[in-house]
Amino acid sequence: MNYFKDQSNLAGLYDLGFSGPKFTWRRGQLWERLDRIFVNSMWLNEFIHNSVQHLSMTGSDHRPLLMKISASNVKHKTSFRYLNMWSSHKDFFNQVSLVWRDCHTSNPLIKLWKLQKKLGRHLSNWNWKIVGDINLNVVEAEKSVANLEAELEINPDVEKDLLIANKNLMNAICMQEDFFAQKAAKTRFCEGDRNSKYFHAWIKFRRKWNTIHKIKETDGKWLHSKDLIATNAVKYYQILFKQPSALRPSIQQELFCRDENFMWGLDLTSVPGEEEIWSALASIYSPKVAGPDGFSADFYKKSWKIIKDDIIKVVQGFFRGLDVPNYFKCCNITLIPKSSSAIPWDLFKPINLTNVISKMISKVISNRLQPLLPKLICENQSAFIKGRSIVENFYLPKNWCWIWTSNAEGGT
Repeated sequence: MNYFKDQSNLAGLYDLGFSGPKFTWRRGQLWERLDRIFVNSMWLNEFIHNSVQHLSMTGSDHRPLLMKISASNVKHKTSFRYLNMWSSHKDFFNQVSLVWRDCHTSNPLIKLWKLQKKLGRHLSNWNWKIVGDINLNVVEAEKSVANLEAELEINPDVEKDLLIANKNLMNAICMQEDFFAQKAAKTRFCEGDRNSKYFHAWIKFRRKWNTIHKIKETDGKWLHSKDLIATNAVKYYQILFKQPSALRPSIQQELFCRDENFMWGLDLTSVPGEEEIWSALASIYSPKVAGPDGFSADFYKKSWKIIKDDIIKVVQGFFRGLDVPNYFKCCNITLIPKSSSAIPWDLFKPINLTNVISKMISKVISNRLQPLLPKLICENQSAFIKGRSIVENFYLPKNWCWIWTSNAEGGT
């Protein structure tokens, strides 16, 4: 099966998934999913919103597949999103320095809020007016190189111009690939994947995969309208998130008496310095999807020399007890399907996309706490502790069983 999937990927074919029963073929008690619908990138370019439904096995041992194709006229309100390719532009840091100036606000959190809003608007306008269409930029750069190469045969003096044109072409191609890689949201690429067609296919397939065509309510009713699906999703997760958490048994404080002096000596809430804050930021993976503010970790890293004073004051302000505005505390909730046939809402896993500032503060705390966990957590608790593995819980009883069996066979 893995070989089949690998060959499908090499051929540029994508399984559209399905809804309904899992298997499409039966012989006696043997059930398999033999029937599938594959499409290529050209199909996904033309028909993004399509779905496959497994029908009943009436008069055959194979299940018919019904494919529905629908056009989408839904227009979403666009919000600011920082593009990682911008940092490759020669004028990017000048634009950031031009906007990132004092807002005459004493509160560092409010100041950063205003600076990000102002910079977001400025970069959006700059992208439209200066950066322009990245695909068109590549085409024009290729034409410029081709013309200079042809002229070089007649006039050797244009060789310097040709070197500059080649440099501009490589920069345009890198910006194009960075754009498609970020849009495809694929965080790991192997050698040979730097191909815009590959990114295009991933973008189309991801958009199709993330589209919910229909949903099954808890009472068994099917919803097909996009407005009804959206309303039902909000209602379902509002009820889910408002449910009271399960009662947990109270912690027995006497279990920590032995390490009471050690815990009182911990320094987890002290104000961090620049080196510690930068270490927390550097540990965040740059291509990760941005939060509600639209700025990814790549922006903070590439513009650190310009913005670091304000970022450091914000993180330090949190540890000094400043009230954090909702702008930094809010997050985007994204639904991830648990299976290829996710139909009811309970088969979707909600995850939060938070701002980088929240991630940096969490990283500072976790980096301080991580080396202390082996002291606070018993040795037989092996999960989620650096240097320990949950597999140890399996190997230990396995070794004991092996020793016990060996002793029994030996007659001792």
